[in-house]
Amino acid sequence: MPIRGKTDEKAVFNILLQFRVESGDTTLKEHLATSQKNASYISHRTQNDLIKICNEVIRENIIKDAKKSNFFSVIADESCDISGTEQLSLGIRFVDRKENSENFYIREEFLGFIPLLNMDAEYISKTIITSLISFGLDLSRMVGQAYDGCSTMAGKISGVKPVYDYPNANFFHCKINLVINDLNDVSEVRNTVGTIKEIINFFRDSPLRRKHIPNIPLFCETRWTSKYKSLRIFSKNIILIINALQDLTTTGNANTKQRAFQLYNSCINSTFLVCLFIMAEYSAILEPVTNVLQGVDQNLYSAKKQISILLQMFKNHRETAQTAFENIWEKITKCANDANIEIRAPRIVERQKNRSNVPYTSPETFYRRSIYIPYMDSIITSLEDRFSDENEVSYLLFEFLPENIKKYSQSEFK
Repeated sequence: MPIRGKTDEKAVFNILLQFRVESGDTTLKEHLATSQKNASYISHRTQNDLIKICNEVIRENIIKDAKKSNFFSVIADESCDISGTEQLSLGIRFVDRKENSENFYIREEFLGFIPLLNMDAEYISKTIITSLISFGLDLSRMVGQAYDGCSTMAGKISGVKPVYDYPNANFFHCKINLVINDLNDVSEVRNTVGTIKEIINFFRDSPLRRKHIPNIPLFCETRWTSKYKSLRIFSKNIILIINALQDLTTTGNANTKQRAFQLYNSCINSTFLVCLFIMAEYSAILEPVTNVLQGVDQNLYSAKKQISILLQMFKNHRETAQTAFENIWEKITKCANDANIEIRAPRIVERQKNRSNVPYTSPETFYRRSIYIPYMDSIITSLEDRFSDENEVSYLLFEFLPENIKKYSQSEFK
């Protein structure tokens, strides 16, 4: 609940004070009734001071428990508050034991937000280190670091990785979702994703437009399964969407006609259809995998095995690109025929900087070389970078869990 409401009379803080008075706190009642207005100690500034004190007390208790644990991992991410200030969200993860008990459990605790004056990796690294030291943590006991995987936070070369000063702190990536975001390096895919978002928003913005097509979930960048589900449903209903956009170019108000015309022309573009069906093909593969990875019974080692299987499948498709793309091309041509669209490759010019300019003998050859192969290379490279074998030993520790040990024979375990 917010501590302050729109007015002081409805503020949670003031209501709690009145609750105390009604509960029989005569000292508080007398203070509120007789104190000067500038000495009541219930101003917004005082409330902020109280919040800050609570923050410090809670954090001290968390740090105290973390120190008992001997080892900890750091979790950090960038965020932006309502005023637009960039800040660092900092947390730690450690093993704790309940008092007077032999039972251990994992705790993941939030330590606070730290404002960021710069957004470069070196500055963020220093902020993480100085903040943890100021909180009283011994960084020689830091054994892990987890960041969201974007280029600033976890870049292989220049990302936020205090591992160089603290070699025991292994880096762990935390999102397969960003593997797909990396495909924005393929400009045609990036443009197609942007168009899909616009089309979905166009239909969802109006109840009248929604009736023209089935309900398609919003294309959410941060929720894995929502993104893949959205792509799957969109590609499945692409003919309905194209026809609906064509109809809306002649009906409705001027704004609707204009937007529908622009989106319709984007939809019937050959490159858009090719990228859509390529993404839909692999979204159908990624969707069940991400559901498995989010299961409560998953651990890092089993997740790594899932990623390894996925990576090998992508490599096989890359090696047999001609055969793999033929299957996708059949779906593309069927869709194009149903929508009366001619699939054409852009003409080759002597100098071209803004799009692929590969030699080809047919549209299929052009799109396989210019989009499909770069798409597969991007997925493979991103998976290898983000889920490398450098943490294999750490992942294998999960095999010491009793439920996993009993799967092995004595010789296998040794």
